[in-house]
Amino acid sequence: MKLPSVFEYMAKLASNPQVAAEFAAATPGRSRLEAVQACHRLAVATLSEIEINKRKLALARAKIAALEAARKSAPVATRAAARPTKAESAAAKFSRLQKTDPRAAAAFYQENRLAILNPTPTH
Repeated sequence: MKLPSVFEYMAKLASNPQVAAEFAAATPGRSRLEAVQACHRLAVATLSEIEINKRKLALARAKIAALEAARKSAPVATRAAARPTKAESAAAKFSRLQKTDPRAAAAFYQENRLAILNPTPTH
């Protein structure tokens, strides 16, 4: 949005006496030029702040979109990484192998029978 210059504002006030009288009543103790310059500075500052906030909003939206995309791409991995993992005991592994692969369970039992039969170490 292009903001009119101070002199364009002064010309508009000079062309409309009713608006000039209202402006003079709203800004007592200042000359018309001082009041118009102050209003112009305020308008420029406000528009600048609006533009800065628009840029910040665009950056924040981009950051949120990136975080959402990252969350959607790996929701299971982040949940699994957040949980501490426990080592599977020999007895639990043997039990699982018995259900899925009895031959592997027999071989595992031969290698780890002491840990399976005595799950809590005594040393």
